[in-house]
Amino acid sequence: MELLIDSFINEALSAPSLFVDLAKVELYISESYRTRALIELIQNADDCGATNFIAVQSGKDIIVANNGRDFDENDILALCRSGSSTKQRGGGTIGYRGIGFKSTVGICQEIEVYSGGYAFLFSRELTKKAIDTMEDVPLIRVPHRVTQCYSFPPEFLDFKTRFIFKDTNFRVVNEEISKLESSSCIFLKNINSITLITDSFDKKIHIKSSDSKKTVISEGAQEHWTVLDDQKHESSCKIAMKMNGYEIEAARKDEALIHAFLPTRESPGAALKFNGDFSTDPSRKFVDFDKRSEDSFISCCRILAFSIKSAIINRSHIGIFRVFDCNGFENRKKLRDTLIDALDHRLYFSGSSSQIDNIRTCPEWLSYTDYYNLKTKKTLISQEVIETFPELSNFCNWIGVKTFTSSEVLLDCNFESLSLYGVMSVVGNYAKKNRFTLEKVQLRELSNLKIIPIDGELVTAKSMIQSEIELPQSTLDLIKQFEFESDIKSLYKSLGILSKTNTSKFDFQKRAEPKSANGPTLKSVNVKKWRSAELNLKEYLAQFDSVFKVTDVSKAHVGYDLKVQLKSGKILHIEVKSVKSLQSDFEITNNEFAVASDLGDSYFIGLVIETESEFDVRLIQNPIQNLSFEKRVKVTSWVCDTYNSKVKSIKEIL
Repeated sequence: MELLIDSFINEALSAPSLFVDLAKVELYISESYRTRALIELIQNADDCGATNFIAVQSGKDIIVANNGRDFDENDILALCRSGSSTKQRGGGTIGYRGIGFKSTVGICQEIEVYSGGYAFLFSRELTKKAIDTMEDVPLIRVPHRVTQCYSFPPEFLDFKTRFIFKDTNFRVVNEEISKLESSSCIFLKNINSITLITDSFDKKIHIKSSDSKKTVISEGAQEHWTVLDDQKHESSCKIAMKMNGYEIEAARKDEALIHAFLPTRESPGAALKFNGDFSTDPSRKFVDFDKRSEDSFISCCRILAFSIKSAIINRSHIGIFRVFDCNGFENRKKLRDTLIDALDHRLYFSGSSSQIDNIRTCPEWLSYTDYYNLKTKKTLISQEVIETFPELSNFCNWIGVKTFTSSEVLLDCNFESLSLYGVMSVVGNYAKKNRFTLEKVQLRELSNLKIIPIDGELVTAKSMIQSEIELPQSTLDLIKQFEFESDIKSLYKSLGILSKTNTSKFDFQKRAEPKSANGPTLKSVNVKKWRSAELNLKEYLAQFDSVFKVTDVSKAHVGYDLKVQLKSGKILHIEVKSVKSLQSDFEITNNEFAVASDLGDSYFIGLVIETESEFDVRLIQNPIQNLSFEKRVKVTSWVCDTYNSKVKSIKEIL
């Protein structure tokens, strides 16, 4: 140690101008690493194999310790020299530049180090005195002898490596502690316990690992993450997705970061974490997308792609597509393009893969039953898959999967297996989109398609003209139910099957007369105002003993919000409507109207009456049969304003 001290003093004496430059470099490093001193010390401790890290305020100082391996002479040399780390990139350690420890310059005036039988300190004043200068000198360059060893509190005696940072700037330290997310440390290789105590904070983080699960315990709260790696390729890359029970949920924006084992401030483009051998700027805050970083990003996307494939095939990783519902995140396009390549431009449904270009999702104007009954060469996504992964449709659209257009359905698919309502939805949407652009060639094609409903059957315009059949009143009554009523009539007129005498408007359905009966009172439940009515009702329904499972499918556009599986095997489909009272109107969309018609008694309107502190819920079974609706043309919705006599309590249904 004496020889090491003398060699650095002699070096300073022989090149005084170099020391001035080193002081400036050190200042730049400390400013770049502002509020990252503790995280750098945690990283160094992890690289030394430590499982326990502690930092505790002691008066004006802070004591930092870990139970990693002892320092040797090479470690001391690496501390003193910038960029001379003993760690090699890709060698199983986090740090490799040899400048992380210099970040502590910004939080203290002197540093004492005790490890492996060595005791030394860094001090600007002692360095200036040793080389007889008034110029600026670096703090961490010349080690000095400790003349009086620090008296450590008993709780530090079992730690192998200990530091005392003297005259600490606790404003900076406390700022770092306040911003340190507990999940920041889930990719560390060794550390499982972190204690950070100052006069302002008492933060303890414990990390438990089990298979692919990481549980982070901090301040009485637990966070659960599933951490996945690349099982086919050797790589340090991993991804982590936040868990809520047994399902994946979107991580917060401040949690969803790229990690170079410890977090940068760079987003991976989705609400999850990427970890790998990412190059960063000197402050480690931002990723430099050089070849190493690009390779790491590709590896993380490969893990994510495999997880998506596994999720769809095995119905695992429930909730995985929620991580992509995150507009406003940086690197969204980069993630999408790289992920599509990692997926090989394919998704896996029904046991086989399909090119993304050949998959079609269900349009909002068509019921899911009718969509899946289409006879087509395109790959369709089953309702069972969509109900398991309600966010899958949005994910598919994000990566470029197209939604069926009415032109595709009408001209390229066999749609005769659709319900009458489904056929008219297709025809109406097509008529609206092409009302002013139809040409003779298109009309000839359309005249040979069975798109006119007569007495429960579909016929072609050509056959009607040849048989001199007029459009009956029942068909006109059916058409008026649709948002596209005027467009369908315009199309039929262009096809020559609608005369001026039968284009008059018709009255809407009459409203049901009010009845005075009220359903029984439902016991109240606590309302979390930040949550939707769907989530509040889902939580409430799950409390009933007769309920096996409640699935929120509100984002799947299947015509209802909740799918309730009872232990008896019965399935309830509930469309949730938030109303102020049982005298308030509620609306259903064309799609909901069609699905309710198909499902009959298994379809319910769930009326949620919200108040300041609680809510009440009533159910209406088979609303199409039991209620009367009035069509109001906005984007067509069906309005019901009288339903008191039809409401039931949940207990009556379950």
